[in-house]
Amino acid sequence: MKGVRQKSLQDLLRQHGQLTVKQLSERLEVSEATIRRDLQELSGTSGFERMHGGVAFSEDREPPVMARRRENAAAKMALAKRAIEEIYDGATIFIGSGSTMACFAECLSGNSELTVITNAQNVALKLAAAPGISIMMTGGAFRKGEMSLIGPVAENTLRQMPFEVAFISAQGISAGSGITNTFAPEASTDRVVVELAPRLVLVAEAYKLGRVAPIPIGPADAADLLITDAPRDDEELARLEALSIAVARPLATAGA
Repeated sequence: MKGVRQKSLQDLLRQHGQLTVKQLSERLEVSEATIRRDLQELSGTSGFERMHGGVAFSEDREPPVMARRRENAAAKMALAKRAIEEIYDGATIFIGSGSTMACFAECLSGNSELTVITNAQNVALKLAAAPGISIMMTGGAFRKGEMSLIGPVAENTLRQMPFEVAFISAQGISAGSGITNTFAPEASTDRVVVELAPRLVLVAEAYKLGRVAPIPIGPADAADLLITDAPRDDEELARLEALSIAVARPLATAGA
């Protein structure tokens, strides 16, 4: 019985990439204590990485955020190039974690006279060779799979680093449930960014519109601008625009 359950657990993680203990408990209909014991026994299994409150899976052992960077790469790069248009020389900006934000950092490397605050190690590394960009990183607990710094230390640091525009991604955005994520500690840090940002730019692929992840980050209208490749007739997009959220599209989809 245990072997069957653990096989099902592994299949779920291969399918979803990462899940919390609570999510696994609900899907497998066993207690969270049982899931924790299973995860302890699987901790040495290739591809599985324990996180606070859950576990992530990556076939090739590289951080999941780097693997996701290759998924739908052209769309992510188009969104990132559109987001660059929201930056002006001399600005101080925040860049969050995630594969879309990694694309954004790649596009940003040619800019000059810019200060970037980030909690994402991969973002900082991509900008390290850009001569005109000053980089400030938060402290915090290091989440290996996302290469991000999170938790109270990161949040307290952010409160001491004023910025003018924040660029973030998320697992989901909907008019009813707002901006959401799958991992509670990361969502907590993102929530501080949302609260502090004088201007918030949310960059989201079309499939994330209407999607609801379990952990709330903030209301949908916390975003001043949504950059997405969703078609103009997307029903969820219409609901978001009804909240007075400005919407922008990459050039390739601007007429869609």
